[in-house]
Amino acid sequence: MLDTPSRKESLMILYYAPGGCSLADHIALIETGLPYKLVRVDPNKPTEDGRDFTTISPKGYLPALELDDGTILTENLAILAYIAYQAGALLPEDGIDRWRALEATSFMTTEFHGNFRPILVGDRITIADPYLVVMLMWAGKNEIEVPERLTGYLAQMKKMPSVARALADEGLSLTPRQWFTDQK
Repeated sequence: MLDTPSRKESLMILYYAPGGCSLADHIALIETGLPYKLVRVDPNKPTEDGRDFTTISPKGYLPALELDDGTILTENLAILAYIAYQAGALLPEDGIDRWRALEATSFMTTEFHGNFRPILVGDRITIADPYLVVMLMWAGKNEIEVPERLTGYLAQMKKMPSVARALADEGLSLTPRQWFTDQK
């Protein structure tokens, strides 16, 4: 059995772009109930609070998660695993299901462009699920057909309070094709 910390109540800052892969982290933060603040980052512009994002994350890529001590985490797999660890949720504590959830999430972070064959784990939400929501919504936005079982999965996930809230927080509709036409 792995040790998990007691639930921390320190505020984290998620740097995000509406509809980007940072949406997976946003959903995970809502799902776990960890305290967070959102800071929107638009390409080639300062963050919504006026800072140059490359001073926060020298790679310049989203997402980024700022911890209460100023440490910055980047890369979705690391951020999702950190959120799960801090909350003691969204990642099975031990056994093969833990490694399958990490395997599925890693697959989505590295291979979704070419293969788009997601693997889900068990009957409880894990860190792989928010990421899959983003990938399926991107598929919809780009008019890429996915198997019926995945469209059904996405329809169920959109009904989850954490998914609906994250979409609303980011000003996104449930119809991904509208994500970039509605925003200017």
